[in-house]
Amino acid sequence: MILEDVRLRDTVQDNDNSPYFYRSRIVDITTDKGTFSTPNRVLARSEYLARSGAVLAKPLQTELTIDFRNLSDSQVSGLLNKNKVGEKMVGVTKQYNDITQRALFKISVFQPPLSTLRDMPLTQKKEFADAQADYLQRRLGTNLITYPYLELNSTDYIDFIDSHYRRDENNSVIFTLSLGMDRNSLQEILDHLIAKQDPMIINLIYQEWEKSIPQHNLINSYFDNERTAFFATQVPREDVESHVSNLHGVAFGGGFDLVSLIQPRGFGKNDNLDMTKIKFFNPQTLEIDNIENTLADNSRNMLEEFDFTSYDYNDAEYVTRILNHYEGAKIHPKKYQILYYLAKVHEAYTSPLKFDHERELIQSRELDEHIEETNLKNMPLIARRKRI
Repeated sequence: MILEDVRLRDTVQDNDNSPYFYRSRIVDITTDKGTFSTPNRVLARSEYLARSGAVLAKPLQTELTIDFRNLSDSQVSGLLNKNKVGEKMVGVTKQYNDITQRALFKISVFQPPLSTLRDMPLTQKKEFADAQADYLQRRLGTNLITYPYLELNSTDYIDFIDSHYRRDENNSVIFTLSLGMDRNSLQEILDHLIAKQDPMIINLIYQEWEKSIPQHNLINSYFDNERTAFFATQVPREDVESHVSNLHGVAFGGGFDLVSLIQPRGFGKNDNLDMTKIKFFNPQTLEIDNIENTLADNSRNMLEEFDFTSYDYNDAEYVTRILNHYEGAKIHPKKYQILYYLAKVHEAYTSPLKFDHERELIQSRELDEHIEETNLKNMPLIARRKRI
């Protein structure tokens, strides 16, 4: 897959009369597989795993997809030193590539932990970056190569970028940075990348806005850039204050072109069967709410939201049974796990459709009304930004 073009098409932002801070834009991104538009949600590999865990036949979209692998220290060192570790990572990556082989846009990021990076010398960071690019991407047929965040100073980062930057008919690259970086260093690196004047996607590991106000303001300063798209990855699902979908808030309050859900290293065990952790996305309000409130909401028809076709008859019957008897998850670990996965899959079905609608609202200049009609108006990133 090759990144061929990034082109700004339209923008919309708040004005002096608006009570909200928002800015978003439509960017057309073209790969050798086709063209898609932003703002858009990129589905994470964990969401495909959730669909498998929920045992549903209805597929998820695979047009835009990411596998963001938060590696352990042993995986980082093992890739360089142990055969079995590399072999297992290759196998998992091949499996993901098979599932998403028809994607218009697909990337994998192999991210070492910060604690490991801080102890690694520069030469070893480069060695790992080159190894993951070669063995986990290029040799598996990937030509859109990603490099993880390496925690380098700006001088070393610029040197690394210049030595690894590729753009031709056979190769293109995406560099990963972090909103946790020093603001001035981040600007220096971004300016260096943008100065290449090539179509580009820059991957940014997300940090909550209250912990990264200067960095968010910096990203906003590139709002009019016509050839660069910003991709916020590892975004937490829910804004903890407003209980609204962070992905929609980050796209329309943070001005990011692409967003993807945080992908944990594993789902972990839910031995305590905590039902408060099972939350569903509301495609009308964009709120994330617990299952009891969700099912008690008479304005919603959950089965309609799944949008099952006549071919998904068994899925419809299966989901109806799960939701009608959801209280069994309070005592049965397997039922709990299936219900937990079902909530994730429901969002993966419904949230991308909302992004499609929201792009239409950008074009019709109705995004302000959309914010007012949904719980986006309660997100601090949107409701209070002007007061920061």
